Amino acid sequence: MVRYRNMKLQSIKDQAKLLRKEGSTYAEIGNILHISLFSARNMCSYEPRKRAKMGRKPKITKNIQMRIKRAITNIHQAGEKVNSRKIIKETGANVSIRTAQRHLLRMDLKYKRASPVIILSKLHKENEWLLLLSGLKTNTVGN
Repeated sequence: MVRYRNMKLQSIKDQAKLLRKEGSTYAEIGNILHISLFSARNMCSYEPRKRAKMGRKPKITKNIQMRIKRAITNIHQAGEKVNSRKIIKETGANVSIRTAQRHLLRMDLKYKRASPVIILSKLHKENEWLLLLSGLKTNTVGN
């Protein structure tokens, strides 16, 4: 029953839009389709909006996370205190101050506890080891 009603309503909307394109007034459309003038106007002008994506907004990307870690190192080397405003300014991230603060708290990088050393990911560590091993193989005395 509900499907039929929605299908009927959709066909009325389509007819109303077609009549409006042909140049009919809202009153004429209402008389032809046996609906009120206001219903005819709403059917012709209303377009459903696309639904906004629900849920959390995207987190800070990994690229920005690495830039934040570098910014913390630079701030420590300059002998200044670490805070979210300085980090946003130095990284150029397009995030709010509160988002930066939440990120610092989540990563346990808040203020005095912020590590002055960049913590490398597993991939970076593996690349570093490969670089060291290749350097050892080429620079050994026995070769």
